[in-house]
Amino acid sequence: MRRFLCISFAVIIYAAAWVGSAAAAGPFATHAIASDQSDAAVSYWTPERMMHAKPCPTPHKPAAVQGAIAEPLGKATGAAGYYPGYDPDKKADQSADNTVNDRVGSLVSAGVSNGYNYPPPQETFFVMTSLYGKISTPYPYKTIGKVFFVEEDGYDSQCSAASIGGRAVLTAAHCVCDGNGTYYTKWVFVPAYHDGKAPFGKWTASSFLTFSDFLQGQSIGRDVAFAIVKDNKGKKLSRRVGNLGFAYNQSRILHWSMFGYPAEYPWTGKVMVDTEASYAAVDSTQDPNTTGIGTTQLGGCSGGPWIMNFVPGSSGSKINLANGVNSYSPLDQDDWIFSPYFDGGDTGVQGLYEQAIAK
Repeated sequence: MRRFLCISFAVIIYAAAWVGSAAAAGPFATHAIASDQSDAAVSYWTPERMMHAKPCPTPHKPAAVQGAIAEPLGKATGAAGYYPGYDPDKKADQSADNTVNDRVGSLVSAGVSNGYNYPPPQETFFVMTSLYGKISTPYPYKTIGKVFFVEEDGYDSQCSAASIGGRAVLTAAHCVCDGNGTYYTKWVFVPAYHDGKAPFGKWTASSFLTFSDFLQGQSIGRDVAFAIVKDNKGKKLSRRVGNLGFAYNQSRILHWSMFGYPAEYPWTGKVMVDTEASYAAVDSTQDPNTTGIGTTQLGGCSGGPWIMNFVPGSSGSKINLANGVNSYSPLDQDDWIFSPYFDGGDTGVQGLYEQAIAK
């Protein structure tokens, strides 16, 4: 079985050689897309093209993770924090406070604080079509969707993503660039995609924000990106479909609802899929260390969000917070997937997020 990802990690062993040049340019990289090229993406992605886009080819994956790894609480220095999500259909106040109920107590009492051996427990299932794929799609399902783009070799490809605030879309960095300095083209986000349909329209990218260490070095510990999309019919993305909240510097001992559109057999990519899973392992070979959970989702789920405190049909300061993205699977271990750690600070994922939502 093969999972995701559109980049080859064969060059990971050379990543250290790239760090110096990437750092010299700053921790983040921004890529602007010409307006005419961005506009051309809308007509390019017909229903037929979207239906036949392929998940990115399987990369050479890093070495296998041997069971659950210790130090699950390891995280970047700094207090845990978050930014609330937004539901455009909710009239009540959605302001934030300064705490997040991350279910640590219940998970520790359940005995999962030490993680799980491979394969870790999980439950993966189709999202009911009555919950998305139409104009009445409830929050937060309507914030989640598919990404379509053309790789440098001309292949039509697909990933997953989510609206994260303002005009920003959260996805994996390997869903916007190849890790060798080349960005993908004709990039669009389709919220609540279902079987070739785009109920909330196609949103074209005007720019990308990534970590420099990934753009020029394929550092999978920094496999996070934000696409800034153009307004559609005079309205920005978050005001049309809402957006997930964003949580950083959180404990790894969490339960997540992980979403994606897997398109590799036996999955078809036509429908949204949900995985319910808790902390399983830490991959200490990556910097920052990445976090793993169990899933049976495969290629095409890349870039889909990990949501903590998932509460369908509700919004507020403590729920539906993005706290990871589908990134990679270790060698020969397709039944779990890892996400970069969402660290805080000006040079962490928090800093990249703040730049993205300000666009």
